Amino acid sequence: MSSFIDSKPILVQHRPCQGWIYEAHILGWQTRVEPTPLNFVEEVKMRLEGRKVYQILGSAEPILVERTLWHIAKSEPAIVFAEHRCSTPQIFEPAPFVEKPTMKEPRF
Repeated sequence: MSSFIDSKPILVQHRPCQGWIYEAHILGWQTRVEPTPLNFVEEVKMRLEGRKVYQILGSAEPILVERTLWHIAKSEPAIVFAEHRCSTPQIFEPAPFVEKPTMKEPRF
């Protein structure tokens, strides 16, 4: 199933953040994923944050493939990982509902 443009995930330490990640090539692109598998709720959270989600495919030579809604609809059990981001906090604060200040001429 794997080809020269896909590679087996390897556990490495990411230099910028010093965290442990899985690194692999998927369709020729270097991809980094978090090493902790996700459950369904965590997968949904990652999708809402805009992060890509990957699953392991194959057992003899496992590769990572991007997980799509089609994979979820199949309802087959899978080991799922989230795309790596270097310790950047995710902020989900709604925009404040206040009026923008308007520039008025000062009255003396």
